[in-house]
Amino acid sequence: MKRRLAEIGQQNSILGIAGDFIALTKPRLLLMVLVSCGTGFYLALSEASDLTMLAHVLIGTALIGAAANCLNQWYEAVPDSLMERTQNRPIPSKKLTRSEAGVFGIIVSIMGFTYLTIAVNWMAVFIGFLTWGTYLFIYTPLKQKSVLNTWAGSVVGALPPLIGWAAANETLGPEAWSLFALLFFWQFPHFFALSWMYKEDYQKGGFKMLSFNDETGKRTGFHIISNTLVLFAVSLIPLQLEQFSWIYLPTAIVLGFLFVGFSFAFYMQPTFERARQTFRYSILYLPLLLLAMILDKALL
Repeated sequence: MKRRLAEIGQQNSILGIAGDFIALTKPRLLLMVLVSCGTGFYLALSEASDLTMLAHVLIGTALIGAAANCLNQWYEAVPDSLMERTQNRPIPSKKLTRSEAGVFGIIVSIMGFTYLTIAVNWMAVFIGFLTWGTYLFIYTPLKQKSVLNTWAGSVVGALPPLIGWAAANETLGPEAWSLFALLFFWQFPHFFALSWMYKEDYQKGGFKMLSFNDETGKRTGFHIISNTLVLFAVSLIPLQLEQFSWIYLPTAIVLGFLFVGFSFAFYMQPTFERARQTFRYSILYLPLLLLAMILDKALL
């Protein structure tokens, strides 16, 4: 019996350590990256779906994204330990050491780039490296130096669909860049709302956010609503390119009006609850819009 209990304890310990390493990869953020990457792949296809290539690009992108998130937590271990929303991450909570996270991130990075190089193509590798490098060497250090970090982070978040696009079609035409623009402008209301919700926490961590020194919330609200309006306009560009039609058009209009409504509500009353509503809607908005793109193409 004691031996069996010891075995169970050892298994739980192994599962716990595995869970800590998985937590380093930020699974929820990684899932959105894979959704946008897969969407880019599907929209770029001109023939029947190549599920093998889709699997290859998703695996490679997942490895690169996981590695970047891991190395980001390695870099931000100290500020993460100062903020309530990040204190339970594996490194601040001392479940893993910085060295363990760093080695893990480097190994997974090598695996990801090697996989994309062998299984996909050089265009996908280049965009993957651009995403990884911008995230770690521009966005991450910029977070403690300038509010421009959100603009750099938006570039990072808009690149994954281009990895998928490159895997299906090595030419990045106007349709690919309209998808990039959509994800780029989506991130401003998303992150500005988040930065307002947790501005005190970000201040503890030493991160420079637009919400700092904004007592009324009007500055943050202006940037949220102005970028939401730009996003609305950008979401209609695929129609000008004759890329989508009867499913995408009403979906983009309805979702866009709702997003503007949430953004305007925050501008008029910049409270934590209004910011949370805007943030939560932004999480709903993007996958629904991407789904409309996929359905529109599938049913054409």
